[in-house]
Amino acid sequence: MADEVDEAPGWASIEAAFSAAYPGVEPRHYAPGPPVSLGGILDGISAYETPKGWHLVTFGLTELYAKASDDPQVSGWGYELTLRTVGADEPQGWALELLLAVAQVTQERGVVFGDGHRLDVGSSIGGDRSPLR
Repeated sequence: MADEVDEAPGWASIEAAFSAAYPGVEPRHYAPGPPVSLGGILDGISAYETPKGWHLVTFGLTELYAKASDDPQVSGWGYELTLRTVGADEPQGWALELLLAVAQVTQERGVVFGDGHRLDVGSSIGGDRSPLR
């Protein structure tokens, strides 16, 4: 309907970009706790199954519902996080936990990540036997 207003234009923009990249793929969505508006870290994480694995994207580091910051050029923190993993029957828990932990560093400490930035997570990712660090 022409009179309808999109109540989550930021969310819709992220979904449109991923839907264009993965046409016909229905994402799995995870809500990791209370939404950002209620003090949570993220509003959600979506996982898109690809021929090579999963492509995950966060929702909540940008302004999903309405412009809130004073800077017209930056939405929220200025980015959402994405992560690609190898094939599995479902998105691996460690990947969801990693995205949530990195988002938490931004939300709670104000750390803004950019291209080439690194984060020492302090232990292996995905269990003690994982070579991922």
